[in-house]
Amino acid sequence: MTTKPDPSGKGGAAAAGAKTHHEPVSLGKAIGADPFTRSGAGVGGRRFKRGPWLISALLLFLLVILWLPKWMETFTEWQERRALRGVLAKVKSTDGVTRAIAACDLRNYKGRPATAALLSLLQDSEWAVRYEAILSLGYFPKTEEAPAEVIGFLNDSNPNLQDAAATTLGLLAAPLAVEPLVEAYLHNQRLRPKAKLALEMLNEPHVPAYLVKGLSDPDADARAAAARVLGAWGDDGAIETLIHSLQDSEPEVRLAVVDALGEWAAINGLDPDRQTALAGALTDTDSGVRRAGALAVAKLPEKDRLSWLLTVLQDGDPTVRAAAIQGLRTVKSTPVIDHFVEALRDDDAAVRVAALVGLAAHKASPTLSAVVPLLADEVAAVRSEAIRTLGALGAPGTLAVLRAALKEQRAPAFEVAAAMGELRDPNALPWLLELARTDDHRLRLSALSAITQLDCPSLDKELQRAYDAETRAHVKSDIVMAVQRLRSRKAKDK
Repeated sequence: MTTKPDPSGKGGAAAAGAKTHHEPVSLGKAIGADPFTRSGAGVGGRRFKRGPWLISALLLFLLVILWLPKWMETFTEWQERRALRGVLAKVKSTDGVTRAIAACDLRNYKGRPATAALLSLLQDSEWAVRYEAILSLGYFPKTEEAPAEVIGFLNDSNPNLQDAAATTLGLLAAPLAVEPLVEAYLHNQRLRPKAKLALEMLNEPHVPAYLVKGLSDPDADARAAAARVLGAWGDDGAIETLIHSLQDSEPEVRLAVVDALGEWAAINGLDPDRQTALAGALTDTDSGVRRAGALAVAKLPEKDRLSWLLTVLQDGDPTVRAAAIQGLRTVKSTPVIDHFVEALRDDDAAVRVAALVGLAAHKASPTLSAVVPLLADEVAAVRSEAIRTLGALGAPGTLAVLRAALKEQRAPAFEVAAAMGELRDPNALPWLLELARTDDHRLRLSALSAITQLDCPSLDKELQRAYDAETRAHVKSDIVMAVQRLRSRKAKDK
């Protein structure tokens, strides 16, 4: 039974001992506010709203998010400045190794303090410190005074400092360095490769103008050096100057000029007048220039080079004749084959080899009878090239010729095996299987490779039989690899 409260407020003491039923009290009510409502009674009866507090917290969070990257950047810069101060302290060390390490470490920092320290180290008493300082300046391309300071080291007595200066000047890409680098390229043979690379890195349009001046240098080596790069770097005006340099008194200069003109012709072509001027090198008094002329003329269009190359096939120097034959390889005219066949009887082995390569390139199969005698040539290189040419020609009856050459040991057996593979004749399979059983690893691999090239539908079965009959593990392994190559080739053909 529930006791009703006394409306008069009296009888409280009497009711204290009576049993009462207490209503459940929520935690929010106990502390004066309900957490599950937007507002409640606060302590002492005051009420508060949660909305402004949430907005303030959100604004604070956004401010932290916005300012954190900037603060982190500031903190990182502070760390870098602190580390830089440590490196700058090492710059003033009395130990040369420490200063050299500091010069190397300064590459990792930006700003005027780092570059100023490197520039000061260029005057260091230790060449190793100067070397590291020069190289480190290459990492600061926007330093205006660096090129002027580094240029002087191109003429330093220490070759290491010369190399470092050339490399750094290329990295700095300063137009101020063009003329000194060209000068170093022309007159310092040891530094020439580094200077050339630096000039390529500069990629300045007025480099050819300085090189053209080098064509009139009193030193023949400098003139030749200037000519060698003008074929790739020159412009039309530079090529005109090169044409005039074909009359240079020194053969080495004329040879370099011919090479440069040939390179230019391969890329840009030459007009008829310049072609005629280049072909004049074929009658030069120096055989080296004539040889270079033949190779350069070979880069002209086919209709233009054929008549000129034919004029030097009877040159008294074998290197010139070989160069002419080499230049005729890519001429598609049928009469060229007759000149190749005639060159097979040349007194010089290099000419005979060049002629064999030309016949192989033209697939001139009717010339089988002209090639076979060279299998008995006194020069091994000619015999080997004859074997390769027979394989490339693939004329009827070639397999029998190769079998005879194998028996008579006219050429290395692995070369004969490779030539048999070029024929793709299935009748070569028994011979190649026999060669594949040899202990000679090179010959075995050549024979197995040739087997995979044959047009024979039963190759898989034949190789399986060879594998089953073989007891040597290393030979079995080679056969497995051959089968894998064969299956891979068949998959590609599909």
